Order: sequence, then C-alpha cells, then structure tokens
Amino acid sequence: MLSGLPCAAPASDATGLDAEWFRQEGVWEGLASRLAGLRRLICALDLGELAERTGIDLAVAGGVYFEIERRLSIDALRQRIAQGEADFWQERARTNLEDELGALGAALTAAALASEADPERLKAMVPKTVVERWAGSHGAAMERYDRLMDELAALETPGFPMLTVALGELRELARCPSALPAAAPSPH
Repeated sequence: MLSGLPCAAPASDATGLDAEWFRQEGVWEGLASRLAGLRRLICALDLGELAERTGIDLAVAGGVYFEIERRLSIDALRQRIAQGEADFWQERARTNLEDELGALGAALTAAALASEADPERLKAMVPKTVVERWAGSHGAAMERYDRLMDELAALETPGFPMLTVALGELRELARCPSALPAAAPSPH
C-alpha cells in the first residue's frame, strides 16, 4: 500500500526541521531522517481508504495530498500549532488542532480529487494541476485563507483562536462544492 507514497512525499522544510531536532537529541543521522519521515506516513491509512472508496490510484491520491499540503502551507500551519509553551489545557487544545489538521488533509484531498469529474483524465493529470484547478474554483475562500496564512506568518506566536479560525477556513474549503465545469464527454 505504501509503495506509491514515498515518491509522492516531497522533502519539506518541516521534515528537515524534525530531522534536525532528532539529531540535536543525539539520534544518529540515518535514523533521524527516517524518524522525521515517519510523520509523512501518518496519512497512509487515510489515503488508502480514500483510494479504495473512490477507485483512484493510491499514487495519484498521494500526489494530490502532498500537493494540497504544499499549496495550503499545511506544514507551516502544523509548525505554528506546535509552537510555544502550553499549560495543560492549551496542550489539549493543541493536540485537538493537530488531530483535526491531520483529518482535514484527507478531506481536502477528497475535495480536490472530486473536482475532476473524469477519473481517467485525473490519472493523466499532474497533481499540481489538479490542485491548481481545485484552488482556482474556490477563489474567494482561497484568497481569505491565503491572507490568514500571511497574517499567521507575520506573528511571532499566534494564539489558539487564530489557529482555530485557520482550521475553520480549511474545513470550509473541504466542504465547498467545486465550481469547475464538468469535463467534456469522451468522443468514443
């Protein structure tokens, strides 16, 4: 099941930072990189279920998933959620936000995949194209989310209310029906 995922999962700044943290904790280089990469495999079960439910190839679903993460700066949002000191209740809130962000990855991927009406055409599309078409069909919602992410990036330590709003924007994107026109029927 996982054979299509490693090549679909690009190396990211967040994964590099994770590996660096492991190295600073005394974990040797090879193991530090592998441990940092395991976070990427958390999505494997969700993607496997999505691929099975939709009949879409796991490699296609994985490629779209990781492109969604790139386009929506999910790693940056994940880092912002993990940032700062927290008391007991703040740590519980942080854990809930992290869990919700993980679930939203699969929901956003499903929305992007569903925006392409022809599964055969979807197989031939580059994940970046699928995500660009999906994002383009949600102009106002994407603009609002991008502005919010710019505001988050400008803050030293964002508060939980702002992070909660960011996840709310992602939930809205996952629920929005796509405004893409239906694909033209095949001439066969």
